[in-house]
Amino acid sequence: MSRRLRWPLLIAIFSVITTARAEQAFWEQYMDQVRTLRQKGAFAGAEKAALAAIAEAQKSGHEDFRLAKSWNNLATIYYDTGRYAEAEKFFELSTHLWERLYATDSIEAAQGLNNLAVLYVKTSRFKEAELLLSRALAVREKALYPVHPDVAETVDNLA
Repeated sequence: MSRRLRWPLLIAIFSVITTARAEQAFWEQYMDQVRTLRQKGAFAGAEKAALAAIAEAQKSGHEDFRLAKSWNNLATIYYDTGRYAEAEKFFELSTHLWERLYATDSIEAAQGLNNLAVLYVKTSRFKEAELLLSRALAVREKALYPVHPDVAETVDNLA
């Protein structure tokens, strides 16, 4: 490759890497805000931060773990505030994306199944909840050690 072409190519690569790092940093800041505001019970601010995290995760044009995690966090805010239909939509989106990214028997997908099942219990959809919790438990028991807190959480939810 000639020197004339090498420098523009290197500059373009550096620019892409720098932009990706900046997007990741902004996304992490929004996610920290979601956690902090949700813990304080400031759900309106947490929702704004979650929506900003989603927008940041979508900037790349690729669906990745950041988008799934952002959707899941938005769903938890909706769950906490009794907006169950909206929570269900975003729990489903995050779970399906985790299943596509990692596999249907991944820890991430199991977390999504567990969260969706808890919503189903809250809305008296017990059969659906039982099916999801059974799937989540099978994944967690296979992937984690028997006394892991996530296994215990799923067993407790199933009970």
